[in-house]
Formats: sequence, C-alpha cells, structure tokens
Amino acid sequence: MENKWDQVDSYIFLKNLIKCNLQTEENLGIDNDNYLKLPKVIMQEDKSELIDLSYIDLSSLNFGKVWMGHYLAHANLSYSNFFRTQFHHAIAINTNFTGSFFERVQFIPFFAPNSNFENCYFKDCLAFGNGGNPRNSGAYNNFNYCNFKNTKIVGCDFSKSSFQNSSFENAEIKDSRFEGAIFLNANLKNSFFNNCSFSSLEYNGINDFITNVDFSCFDGVKFINCDFKGVSRGEK
Repeated sequence: MENKWDQVDSYIFLKNLIKCNLQTEENLGIDNDNYLKLPKVIMQEDKSELIDLSYIDLSSLNFGKVWMGHYLAHANLSYSNFFRTQFHHAIAINTNFTGSFFERVQFIPFFAPNSNFENCYFKDCLAFGNGGNPRNSGAYNNFNYCNFKNTKIVGCDFSKSSFQNSSFENAEIKDSRFEGAIFLNANLKNSFFNNCSFSSLEYNGINDFITNVDFSCFDGVKFINCDFKGVSRGEK
C-alpha cells in the first residue's frame, strides 16, 4: 500500500509539524484549525473521532508528555523514546514499536493487536483496564498476537490486559503487576518473571502448581518471588 505520508503535501506538513511538537502536553501541539482539517477515523461505538495517523513513520524520535490517543494502525514508531506519553484510547493495530523505550507511559485503554514490541524496554508504565475495545469499559487492554520477544519490563502495571497468542520469549519482567491478565496460548519460552503479581493469571502451562512462588513450566518460563492469588488453571 502506498504511504500517503510521503506522497501528499498536506501529510508531509503534518508529519513535520508533529516532529516539532513532541514535547508539548496536549494533542501533539496541533492547533484547532489544523486539527479540524485532519483526516479522521470515526469509531462505530460512539461516533467519536480519532486522528488518522495510520502508516505514518515517526521512528527514532523523542516523545514527551503528548497525547497519542489516535489511530496508529501500521504506523512505524520503532526505536523511539517515550517519556510520560499518553496513548489513551489509541488504536495501534499492526504497529511497529521495535526497540523503543517507554518510561512512565500510559496505555489506558489501548488496542494494539498484532503489534511488534520486540527488544523494547518498559519502565514504570501503566497499561491496565478496559482496552480490548477502547470504548468498551468491560473489555481488556488488547495486546493479543503481539511480539514481546527480548523485551524488558520493570515496575509496570499490566493488570486486566490480554496477551493471548503473544510471544514473550526470552523476556525479562520484574516488579510488575499482571492481575487479571490473560496469557492463554502465549509463548513464554525462557521468559523470566521476578517479584510480579498475578491474581487470576491464565496460562496454559501452570496447572502443575497452586501455591509455589518459585516454579518453572515445561517451556522454561520461570516465576521467582511472585504472588499468585486465585490463579486459573489452563490446559496443556
């Protein structure tokens, strides 16, 4: 598919405008006149509008406390630094975040199935609650079918998030919360969870244990000093 961001003058202008306003505190620094002219994606649930930033290339940039609650499907945000950035109500289907660094970032709620977070680093981030469908308060954050290989996660809250069919192979996770998280059919091969909490964890390989805080599954995943409260047993 042709990348509109590199072909149309108005998109090139917006792309450059965004790059110049990544340290502002609201809506990428886009003024109201420009905002009204931007292409929008209409959400079916409540007819709300998200700025259409699909397929945009914003790789290798430094994002501050900007509002990124936009339509980011197929966007390239790889090798970027995000500090206090807010992805509230963002839709990031098939989005590339490879190699990016996230510190004190908020993903509440977040809809990002099939996205790539390989080799990312998450520090003190919040990603909990009703994000499976961004306008549905009863849903989960949706990280289904995502790639978290070789990712490091420290001090984060991913409670009530769904990671079904995602890969955490060789990931290192420490001091983080996954209460109510769903890992059904996830690949946790050789991943390492240290001092994490999992009330109602669902994962296919855990039905051999009930109360142990230190244990390893058949696929090499290790849970050390973890707190399990009411864990749901999966099936091998």
